[in-house]
Amino acid sequence: MPARPNLLVIMTDQQRADSLGCLGNHAVATPHLDGLAQSGVLFENAWCTNPICTPSRASFLTGHHLPRHQVETIDGELDPEEVLFPERLRGAGYRTGLVGKLHAQSGAIESRRRHPHDGFDVYDLYYGGGAMMGSPLNAYAPWVEARRPDVYQLLVEHEKAAGPIPAEVHMNAWAAERAAAFLDAEGGGGRPWFLMVSVFDPHNPYDDHPPEAEARVDEAALPPPIPPPAPGTVPPGVARHARDNYFGDYAEMTDEQVRRMRTGYHAEVGMIDDLVGRLLTHLDARGLAEETLVLFLSDHGDLLGDHGLLVKGPVVYDANLRVPAIVRWPGRVEAGMRHAGPIQLNDLTATLLHAAGVDAELPDAIDPLGCRRREIAINAYRNSGLGAGHKPHDPPIHLTCATDGRWTLARYHAGPGDPTPRGTQLFDRVADANQLHDLAGEPAGAEAEARLGAAINGFLAMEASP
Repeated sequence: MPARPNLLVIMTDQQRADSLGCLGNHAVATPHLDGLAQSGVLFENAWCTNPICTPSRASFLTGHHLPRHQVETIDGELDPEEVLFPERLRGAGYRTGLVGKLHAQSGAIESRRRHPHDGFDVYDLYYGGGAMMGSPLNAYAPWVEARRPDVYQLLVEHEKAAGPIPAEVHMNAWAAERAAAFLDAEGGGGRPWFLMVSVFDPHNPYDDHPPEAEARVDEAALPPPIPPPAPGTVPPGVARHARDNYFGDYAEMTDEQVRRMRTGYHAEVGMIDDLVGRLLTHLDARGLAEETLVLFLSDHGDLLGDHGLLVKGPVVYDANLRVPAIVRWPGRVEAGMRHAGPIQLNDLTATLLHAAGVDAELPDAIDPLGCRRREIAINAYRNSGLGAGHKPHDPPIHLTCATDGRWTLARYHAGPGDPTPRGTQLFDRVADANQLHDLAGEPAGAEAEARLGAAINGFLAMEASP
């Protein structure tokens, strides 16, 4: 086994932790992901740093939390001087590749120009349909146009609302093909490599998959959405997200629409598992499995109607913030481990860099495979997402959350670094897995509220400092 492993990162978009069989999902089989967890370490309480694509991915790709990388919104711009971790790997002698979505900053920016320090030798980018299909940086567009011009045109005209995409030209098929080409080219070169395969599934609109993918979903095993809270029992930020988000108001959805949403989502989870299986099989076929660290993760979750909420946004619930995270590293990570403590996604950046022997200053990150353990994870929402009409919330919503793995505390406040309160929630995830009973201000949660509140205060103070 080489001193420095190859690194394969498989990243999904908007995948909640409980969509994996090894984390409780019985509606769709995920044998390849479950097998990956059985052969490595499963992080049971991995939190995104922000529940919106761009800020969360910026954290993972830089290793920093929001105040340091300063990408706070879906359309944020990453400082041109910021260094993404693939650049650090390349500087250490790794051959680096991207297949799929990056989204470390606004898609409008990424469709026009690369970040000067993205660090990728091979850059097979795909962000989305519409105008992006005409970008010279879009590697998927010419591939699908050559095979199915009709599908290409649908993507140009309708973007993510193009409807079902045939399996043979689905993004996952392209990603598997391009990843295999990278592994074939780099696998025997004697130089360590890093490959990031980043796909859109299972992100809304939940219907851009081959229709046959839904046959694998056992709808009888799909749990119903966690019921909405009674009016007036949640902070204003929760209630506002329920009625003001870009996907609509859950209260206005029919039972059939909810069923289609949840079934389509899980069909795409099954497709992700297929892709993981293809990638792992190719590693085996090339004789690379024993010398490759594999990381599987997602950028944030999806509420799917739980608590009367849709997509993602300024709420503390597990479906929104808790994501799947698995590391397999043969010979270095004991198979079948389960890590119950909290981690943040940028902690896994530290894992990759440490495995590669790269010394980088990441003050917000703690490698969960190292000797130290994170006690509290922080999630920071800074009016990050999109409300109705794809416009920012007005007035803004700001939320900072903390978890120790058992307790979760949500504090709405006036702004970045401004602790002026706008509402609080506290949940005991062991006694109340569905997060239905708010214990904020109650004696039973006083110690946890004080401890997690101190962590939030520290984060806000750091955010407010120059």
